[in-house]
Amino acid sequence: MKGPNGDLYLYPHTQVDAELNYVIPHGKGFRVVASVLNLNNEVFGFYQGSEQYPIQREYYKPTYAFGLRWIMPVSR
Repeated sequence: MKGPNGDLYLYPHTQVDAELNYVIPHGKGFRVVASVLNLNNEVFGFYQGSEQYPIQREYYKPTYAFGLRWIMPVSR
């Protein structure tokens, strides 16, 4: 049913994320890690019946994370 008494739907959502892992040569198991979420600043939300009846809209800006990861070497 279309209109304010219709079913609940999710707005179309296509989010672009990226992650980079760089192994440090001769780095004893260390690597550099970087990730970015929601590069295209996509809106998330729900509507009822038709898109003109929003229930919930969530706005997120891109999120960035950078770090150093250590993976314990396995003895052979």
